[in-house]
Amino acid sequence: MLHCQHTFCLTCLQTHIIAKNLKIRSDNTSVEQMKVNLSENVKSFQCPMCQKEVALEKGFDSLEELPKNLYIDSLLKLMDGGNSPISPKVVDYRCVNCKTVSEQQEHVCQHCMQIFCEVCWNDHISELDTNLVMLVRQIDESESRLKHKAENFATRCDQLNDTVKESVEQKIAYIQKMEKVVLKEVASIKEDGSTRYMNIDSRILDLKDKIQYNIKQGRSSNKITTYMNLHRETAKILNEVYHYGEARLIFDPETFRLEQDTEGIYNDTEESTSVLPAKSENPFESVDAMVKHYRSRSFVPKLLWTKCPRPGGVGIPPWDTSRLLIAAMDSHNVLVLDRSRFKLVERISHPEMICPSALAFSKSRKEIYVSDKWKHCVHVFSSDGQY
Repeated sequence: MLHCQHTFCLTCLQTHIIAKNLKIRSDNTSVEQMKVNLSENVKSFQCPMCQKEVALEKGFDSLEELPKNLYIDSLLKLMDGGNSPISPKVVDYRCVNCKTVSEQQEHVCQHCMQIFCEVCWNDHISELDTNLVMLVRQIDESESRLKHKAENFATRCDQLNDTVKESVEQKIAYIQKMEKVVLKEVASIKEDGSTRYMNIDSRILDLKDKIQYNIKQGRSSNKITTYMNLHRETAKILNEVYHYGEARLIFDPETFRLEQDTEGIYNDTEESTSVLPAKSENPFESVDAMVKHYRSRSFVPKLLWTKCPRPGGVGIPPWDTSRLLIAAMDSHNVLVLDRSRFKLVERISHPEMICPSALAFSKSRKEIYVSDKWKHCVHVFSSDGQY
C-alpha cells in the first residue's frame, strides 16, 4: 500500500516502474539487467492513480518494504479458507450463580437477562423482593425531597410577589412625584399667562384713555405726532393680543415633560352658534391652498446662532431629548448643542466625513446616521460619538 492509500500488488508495481523506465531508456538492455539497474538508479516513482510522488530510498528493493493492506490481506485469507467445513457449535446453558451446566435454559430473568438454575432461581427472586423494599425507601425519600422543593418554590414565588409589589409602589411614588412637578410647572405657566393678560389688559385701558383724551383735545400743533404714537402703541398691543395664548402645551407621558409648540396660532375665539364654522381646507390639496396655509401661520425662530456655517440636517436624538444635533457642512462635523442653554457641548467628527448634510437616528440601536454629500456614503456613529 502506497502512502496515498492506493493499493497494488508487488508484481504490478515492479512491472509499472520497469515500463516507465523503459520509456525513458533507449538502449537494448534486457529485463533482468534493467531490474538490477533500477535497484541502484530509481529513487522515486509516481502513483498510477493519483500521480503522487513516492520515494524509494533503497531503490527497487524499497517496494518490498511498503506496508501491506491488512484489510485486503484478511479478505484474501478468508477467501482461501472459505471451503473448509464449519462444525456446528454446541450450545450449553450455564447458571450465572453456581455455574451448573444444563442442556436447556431453565429460568431467564427478564430484568437482568441472566440464566439461573432451579435452585438459584428462588434465591434470585428473594433478592428482587429485597430490592423492592429498597425501591419503596427511595420513593419515600423522593417524596420528602419533592415536598421540600415545593415549599422552597412557594417561598420563592411569595418573595417574587413582594418584590413586584415593592417595585410597583416605587413606580407609583415616582409617577406621583413627577405628577406634582408637572402640575407645578403647569400652574407656573398658567400664572405667567394670567400676569401677562393683566398687563396687556391694563395697557389697553390706558391706551383707550389716551385716545379719548386726545379726541377731546381737538386740533393741536402736535396732533400728527400724537396720532402716530397712538397708532404705534395700538399696533403693538394688537400684535400682542393676536399672539397671546398661541403656544400649545404638549405633555409627553413617556418622559413626563411639558413642551410648548409655538409653530402655529391657537387662539381661542368665541363664535356664534348660528354661524357654522368654515370647513378646514386641506393644505396639500393644491398649491394655492398650501401657500395660503403657510402664509396664515406664524413662525418665530427660537434659535439664532451665527457660529454654524451652512447648517444641513438638524435632529434631536430619541435617547436624549436635551440635545440638538446640527450637521455643519463647511466645518465637516456634527455640532451637539444643549437645548436648554443653546450652548455647544460637543463636536462629532471623523477624518472620513467631509460634508455632512442630513441626520437620522435609530432608537433601538442608539446610532446616529450622517449622510455625506461629497463621499456619497452614510457614516454611522454611536450615541457617545464613536465612529
